[in-house]
Amino acid sequence: MFARFSPASAQLRVSSFSLALIAGLTLSACGGGGGDGDAPPITPPPIANQGGYEGTTSNGSAPSFQMLVLEDGAVWAIYGTQSGGTFFVDGFVQGQGSFNGGQVSSNDIRDHGFFPALSGRLAGNYNSSPAVSGQITYTSGTVTFSATGIAASTYNYQAPAQLSAITGNWSTRLTTGETASLTISNTGVVGGVASSGCNFTGQVSPRSSGKNVFNVSLTFTSAQCALNGQTATGIGLTYPTSGGQQQLIVLVQDGSRSAGVAAFGTR
Repeated sequence: MFARFSPASAQLRVSSFSLALIAGLTLSACGGGGGDGDAPPITPPPIANQGGYEGTTSNGSAPSFQMLVLEDGAVWAIYGTQSGGTFFVDGFVQGQGSFNGGQVSSNDIRDHGFFPALSGRLAGNYNSSPAVSGQITYTSGTVTFSATGIAASTYNYQAPAQLSAITGNWSTRLTTGETASLTISNTGVVGGVASSGCNFTGQVSPRSSGKNVFNVSLTFTSAQCALNGQTATGIGLTYPTSGGQQQLIVLVQDGSRSAGVAAFGTR
């Protein structure tokens, strides 16, 4: 279950509910997050290239790949396997992309299939189909990927996010190997607990951009939490599966971007 996008194997996988689960990248509406000193100037993607993508990677143990490119150039990509219409997430990659003349690059990629997260560099190409392909280079090797835009009938990035689509109870799996139950109220208030006993509270809100993505902030409130007393942020989204259910994907990383976890569930 714990295949990585990265070819490396020496680092430790997150083994506790290190951040709980849900999403928003202290991007209290922005997306992205820190960067290396030699990062190129940030150029946001063309409108045609904003939104969701799906495709494959060269990692045979995590061949499925889904990516979200936000309007500010932030890139969030999950990797894992597809089964029965559900995406089983093994880890995720996050960074701030620069889009220019059909080429995309990022020097601040973090691969949250590991703890601490692996650093990498993204280089690729995109077109208005939309489609994207490229590679992420780590100190331990390179993984290639290719993807095309997800049909709007499956996931419409341009539609405003609706809280009504995610309110209620969710049972999720975490890339830490744990499970977590959470409840989202009709005002976006989040509460939940992981199988480790870690309790958390938070807030979900549609992005101010009007796109079909949620920003989420979570605070961890019990000793069982690796980040007890801290707040983490990331992104979250939902879309229908081929099996007729609704899938929730949530990603989170801490403020230093050294620890991250994904949660996923259907109902």
